[in-house]
Amino acid sequence: MLPIGATGDVVLNLPEEWGGTDKLYRYLSPINVIGGSIVALSQTHLKVSAPPGRSVTLRYAVSSAYDHEPNAKDAILTAGPMIRSDWFTGMGDQFIVGLKDRDTAPATVRWKGWPKSWVTVSSEDARVSTVADVIGASFIAGREVMIRSRPISGGTLRFISHGSFEWNVDAYADRVARTIDAERRFWGGISGNYTVTMIGLAPSLGFSSSGGTGRNHGFVQYASPDTQMPVLERNIAHEHMHNWIPRQVGEMPDTDGEASVYWFSEGFTDFYTGRTLLRSGLWSPEQFTDNLNEVITRLATSKARNYTNAQAAKEAWSDQDVHQLAYDRGQLFAFLLDHALRQAGKRGLDSVMLLMRDRWQAAPANAKPPVIANLLSAADAVAFDMRPMLAKYIDAGETITLPADLFANCATIADVKLAEFDLGYDRVATGKSGGVFAGVQPDGPAYAAGLRDGMVRLAKLSGTMGVSTTAWSFRVRDGASERVITYYPRGKKLIDGQEMRLTASLSPSQRKQCALSMSGA
Repeated sequence: MLPIGATGDVVLNLPEEWGGTDKLYRYLSPINVIGGSIVALSQTHLKVSAPPGRSVTLRYAVSSAYDHEPNAKDAILTAGPMIRSDWFTGMGDQFIVGLKDRDTAPATVRWKGWPKSWVTVSSEDARVSTVADVIGASFIAGREVMIRSRPISGGTLRFISHGSFEWNVDAYADRVARTIDAERRFWGGISGNYTVTMIGLAPSLGFSSSGGTGRNHGFVQYASPDTQMPVLERNIAHEHMHNWIPRQVGEMPDTDGEASVYWFSEGFTDFYTGRTLLRSGLWSPEQFTDNLNEVITRLATSKARNYTNAQAAKEAWSDQDVHQLAYDRGQLFAFLLDHALRQAGKRGLDSVMLLMRDRWQAAPANAKPPVIANLLSAADAVAFDMRPMLAKYIDAGETITLPADLFANCATIADVKLAEFDLGYDRVATGKSGGVFAGVQPDGPAYAAGLRDGMVRLAKLSGTMGVSTTAWSFRVRDGASERVITYYPRGKKLIDGQEMRLTASLSPSQRKQCALSMSGA
């Protein structure tokens, strides 16, 4: 039901663009109005008229953007609504009609007329919502949709799943709850229920895919069966952290300037993601160490390692290596800044970030502080001028060298030689061929491990892009047989770098204390 209001008309906004797909209105049938009339103003705007104070009913059908079950080749489901004979999923942006200039009008999600055997879930169920909230929600329904509930700080996690996975879904739901709970407890300011939807993608020969997207009061993840649980766990920990960085510490620049602060919005998010996972016990000290070493290696061997921030922002969306730069440089800068603050007798980076949060929350809705201005101001408030470091390592792009005593007696940062990253085959050509390996270099690391042109990639078992210190492993079909090929993607060129090394002689109590201190607790 749609209240018309005193003016006697309301303008509808049809779904237009989301997730890189435009003209989403093409998946909606013509809208019928019961109790009023409708006229098209444009392809995306319709005017509904009725006697003032009355309510009308809008009815329209939604068609599927897919004619098959979602699979790994589809990657994430951004093309439009997914409608199959026994289940449905979609984002509000893809099929919910909005109201012009009435984003804050009250709105309620109710599921009516669905088969009794189906489970129906929206991230806005049982909430006092607005039109904008519902458009920003996730939706899923089907016979095989499963709901699991877990307690979290200030509410309940509803973990929704559809599809099959190679890992235990109940165990993953437990870990997701612990992640969200830990982040809420650190930052505060958010309560209520949270909905995570996990959609299993069908296998597709030669393809592996996983990812996710944040929604109002929830998150949607997608994964092909071979996706490993730690990859998904890391993804949701990072994305959920965005509820605070930058959302509750400062306003981001407009679209044109946004990439210039990715080192903060993404890099600092990665920094606090790792800390949270370690602090909550979801990561061991070894996993924390491996993650930091991957970041150090990827940045040290990146062709863009010394790009200025202006260069990095300009090429952020045209080059994947440059896009990754902001994440890695920002994370290492956060470690460096945290250490410098502690050396100056401060409480570390936490004191600055929590002050940024407090100032953002205290500011009027129409006068929230810009994110970098708030960062500098908060640092000034704890009597630390971070401008010289910002100018040197972010603006000018000078190499970040982590201090040897970054983690005190728990670990050392050692200088090492790192091999440049070399996959040993043509990744683009292999992808275009549907996973048939191509361009395997006879003098490269993949060939030495036994990989050959014409082998078919059945699954990627391990490996991180840009990191030569992490083993890559594939399950391949070689003629009539299957085998696993594992190698390190090490090129011939060596580059100066660093490596975190955990102290080997830690007692159990020291190890526990180190996990806390390395996570900033």
